[in-house]
Amino acid sequence: PLVKISDYTVQTDLDESYKNASLNLSVNIHNKASANVSDLNVDVAVLDEQGNNLTEGTTIPVSSVEAGKVTTVKLSKEVLSPKLWSAEHPNIYALVLTLKNSKGTIETVSSQLGFREIGFTRTEVDGSYRVTTNRWQTITINGKRLLLKGVNRHDTDPFHGKAVPQGTMEEDIRQMQQHNINAIRTSHYSNDSYLYWLCNKFGMYMLAETNMECHALMYGDNNRQIGLFYELGLDRTKTTFQRLKNNPAIIGWSIGNEMKYTSDPNYGNGIFRDMIWYFKKNDPTRPVHSEGQGGSMGTDMDSQMYPGSGGLAGFHGGDGKMPYVMCEYDHAMGNSVGALKEYWDEIRSKQNMMGGFIWDWCDQSRAKNIPGGYDYYSQPYARKNLYAELSPGKFFAYGGDWGDNPNDGSFCENGIVSPDRTPQPECEEVKYQYQNFWFSAEGDQISERKITVYNENNFANLNEFDVKWTLLKNGIAVKSGDCEDIDVAPLTRGTITAPFPTPNAGAGDEFQLNISVLKKDGTIMVPAGTELSWAQFSVPAACPAYVRPASEKPSVSPSGDGYEISGKDFKVSISRSTGLITSYTYGGETLLTAGPTPNFWRGMVENDGGSQNQKKFDGAWRGAMKDFRCNGVETSESGDTIVVKSSLSLPSAGGTSVGIVYTIDGTGAVNVALRVDATRANIGKFIRVGSVMTLPKGFEEVTWYGNGPVETMLDRMTNGRLGVWHNTVSGLFYPYMKADDCGTMTKTKWMAVQNPNSKTSVLVAAESSVEACALHMTAEDLQGANHTYEVKTHDETYLSMNYGSMGTGSATCGQATLDQYTLSKDRVYEWAYTIIPSPTGSDDEAMNEAAKPYRRLPQSVQDQSSNHFVIPIPETAKLETSGNQVLMSGAVPVPFGSTIGPVVEGKNSFTVEVNVIPTGTQEYNQFVGKGDTTFTLRCTNKSVDFFIYDGGWQMASCDIPSDWLNKMHQVAGIYDASKNTVSIYVDGKIQGSKQLTGGSGTNRSGYNLTIGACPDTGRNSQAKFSAVRLYSKALSEAELASQNTASPAYAPEDKAVTLWIDFSKQPEIPEVTEPETTTTTTETTQTTPEKGLRGDVNIDGKVDVSDAVLLARFVAEDTGANVTAKGKANADVNSDALLDGDDVIGILRIIAKLDE
Repeated sequence: PLVKISDYTVQTDLDESYKNASLNLSVNIHNKASANVSDLNVDVAVLDEQGNNLTEGTTIPVSSVEAGKVTTVKLSKEVLSPKLWSAEHPNIYALVLTLKNSKGTIETVSSQLGFREIGFTRTEVDGSYRVTTNRWQTITINGKRLLLKGVNRHDTDPFHGKAVPQGTMEEDIRQMQQHNINAIRTSHYSNDSYLYWLCNKFGMYMLAETNMECHALMYGDNNRQIGLFYELGLDRTKTTFQRLKNNPAIIGWSIGNEMKYTSDPNYGNGIFRDMIWYFKKNDPTRPVHSEGQGGSMGTDMDSQMYPGSGGLAGFHGGDGKMPYVMCEYDHAMGNSVGALKEYWDEIRSKQNMMGGFIWDWCDQSRAKNIPGGYDYYSQPYARKNLYAELSPGKFFAYGGDWGDNPNDGSFCENGIVSPDRTPQPECEEVKYQYQNFWFSAEGDQISERKITVYNENNFANLNEFDVKWTLLKNGIAVKSGDCEDIDVAPLTRGTITAPFPTPNAGAGDEFQLNISVLKKDGTIMVPAGTELSWAQFSVPAACPAYVRPASEKPSVSPSGDGYEISGKDFKVSISRSTGLITSYTYGGETLLTAGPTPNFWRGMVENDGGSQNQKKFDGAWRGAMKDFRCNGVETSESGDTIVVKSSLSLPSAGGTSVGIVYTIDGTGAVNVALRVDATRANIGKFIRVGSVMTLPKGFEEVTWYGNGPVETMLDRMTNGRLGVWHNTVSGLFYPYMKADDCGTMTKTKWMAVQNPNSKTSVLVAAESSVEACALHMTAEDLQGANHTYEVKTHDETYLSMNYGSMGTGSATCGQATLDQYTLSKDRVYEWAYTIIPSPTGSDDEAMNEAAKPYRRLPQSVQDQSSNHFVIPIPETAKLETSGNQVLMSGAVPVPFGSTIGPVVEGKNSFTVEVNVIPTGTQEYNQFVGKGDTTFTLRCTNKSVDFFIYDGGWQMASCDIPSDWLNKMHQVAGIYDASKNTVSIYVDGKIQGSKQLTGGSGTNRSGYNLTIGACPDTGRNSQAKFSAVRLYSKALSEAELASQNTASPAYAPEDKAVTLWIDFSKQPEIPEVTEPETTTTTTETTQTTPEKGLRGDVNIDGKVDVSDAVLLARFVAEDTGANVTAKGKANADVNSDALLDGDDVIGILRIIAKLDE
């Protein structure tokens, strides 16, 4: 039409309560006719998804418009209680403007409308454009902190180039939202209108960037040259604003990218100054960003790209400081995104830290025909997303692959998704660090089924999601259900309940609890059931120790160049010239053709070539094994095993020494213990400390118990969760555009590789945990390939069992791998694992059982008091048998603060007692305590001390007895609140007391009661502990003396006893069936008590209501409901390894004769 709406601007302003809104409209009417027009009006409709009009009857009158002119009319309309727009709740309306005259409708235009307000401090400047603002508020969305969990996004498609199809854009938003990404920086230009529509509709924050970048003029004095682009820059700035101004998803403007770092407002004819101020003058509702100008010239947020993570919040983002955003960070080139946790620890620590945009979203590439070699995308296991049907015979190419020169090589491979939008493994780390719900559990919370959650959302309550718990036994899910009490408001902490049943633990079992937050009301982008946040916790359980059954000793004999160790059905050959295994057969089938061979190299990841990483590892490790020497091989016998020791030296690695000890038992299990010492070698840091063995053709199916389900790295494993996972050797390879190391699985407890065509497969159980990997290519194969099609693949499987590898960092453009994620050469590395022949087809539970005898399994001690605490024995402690007793050395926290705290804190009498063998005379030898600011029982090199802290340290002491070291002593500290005294007791006598001057009682602290260490100062112990007891009263001298007799004044179940730990009283150890000579131990290990009468919980020889009642009390955690190990086995009537209400019902069915 000749008269039309040529432009309009819409802005929304919320009231102070963020409830009602002002709708502010400015509409331009352009009259292209030759005569003036009048009798016009503009109808304004704001429609929700149901078609309801929030502004019914609203009209803007237009008095007249002169010929050839534009008239602007305005409206400010109050809208009551509109649904607000945010990325969490993208409530979108349709704004419909209809131009009418007396004859009817002339034109109708519409756009998406979101009611939202960006709150920020507008930076002011003086006449010289020096910043005069000295304090900034936090940038907010609808009154809440705006936290950008973002990525940079380029327009790129492997088959359509810059002409990105709408389907690809939709997949971008879909994958972003499923990985908790809430923000896009449109790097470095405006995008297709459909992308903004998607972000408005489905909820994504956008930093809208002007199409300006000039690397060639970025450095040096280019004042005049940059000034030549002034008009172009202002024209693009105006175009960006005028085209995009009405999109609610846009929360800020960026003037461009990498043009010039300057704070001079007159540089380049003032181009940067005027681009900034065009936005500021035309849009007071959004902040302005310019990385090159940082916080100068009037920008409303400070910015950097690729800062280091260390101390970031100390320089930026503090209270009142200018808000700070990382416009580019954690450069995601190849196998990357290291130390994302460290960045987000900094971001979350200060309110004015806005977050950041990872560089970048998608690997930029074009598909090209492969010239030959490995056609990955034609394989059935290929990881593909978009264009699955077009990708066979193709590879994703980069600079130089078309013969183009100059080029930037693979520097366009910066994404966390591949060109076809397949999420790369690092996406899982982004998803975890960007999640909105954070779970924690301290002390005895898990035992009480309580978990603390912090809701990081601004607007979404936890109860808008499904929250599930899953109980895992040895990594396998055994029970699941819904969490309770999930009403946790935004930006608050709450406590939810996970009502999981009491685990029925067998020997060596360990339990994990997974908490998952799932999408409840699905969208096209995020379907219902999509997991968005999660956490995993260890569950305390009274687990009996696992005893490895004896086996028939194998034989050893010289054979050719080495030794052959053989037993029933197996042979292991070890070379005397190399000290390495050359073959391993079982049942006539070959399981290993080589190795384990020490290995100190990985196929380098892109960041390993970054300049910042050059000092993080020594490239000489690549050839460390090329001329290694075997200094000797020794054989010996130990119990029922043959021991072979090899000693290697590595001249090409500065004389590094490697020791390998093979311990082989009669079942064919081969324990491999490695020791690597480069402390005196003339060489730098390691990139990998590991070993690799070769399995013959056919070993393809992989199962592992460890972090999963995707590969993790040393500095990228917060997303990893323990479980039993499945894949194939081929499937563990990830096709990074420029072939990188891949497939590493951290914290692996065991890994099995099965050949479906053989009777026996390979199971490798780590003594503690290792980094494991199984691929059809070697480190050199990966190192030598620049593209996937160039990777040399083999029929054999290369199974790595590593101590560890250096993290990935982001050094291609950013910080190097952090020191804590590197491998120093100034320490000795030791790790061990056992190669076990495993029947092919074994299920997950069977492999868990087969691995148990060879793992360092979790241990616990059962508190004998009526509290029945199950206290985990951590890796900081060691249990050892001495005669008829078990002694603990090291440190054991007792994580039951809600019960113990009230006993030892405040004005309450208590007694703490230990039976201990002091083994050293260090200055502070900690026995037991709750930190220096509560109480401690300890000795020094001169005295035995007990003190409490009541605002000052109040101590009772005595001299060390003459027979102090290496002898068992009974030591106790007593606080008598009624007498206001502290006393020290040693071996039957109170040796010292002190009258206290104050009377406030013991100070409270958040530390756990800890045996063998101070949880406050970190001081440790030189001692071995037999028993630790805590009483909720001040015992007399006579009462204490009786406690180590056959008639103690207080028995464990007495009400005055809060804690009674006897390290010799381990949970019941089930009988272990001795292996018969005709079978292998993989089928003879019994780890749970043999069941008696099904349902007979109280072991009285019959099943009646008393059994159901006792089990119901036990399930409800009634501390008086004692059930023996055999009773627990009988109670598990449905054989699901859990004791819960289902078993109670099952017993009632047995009683009613509804079940046998």
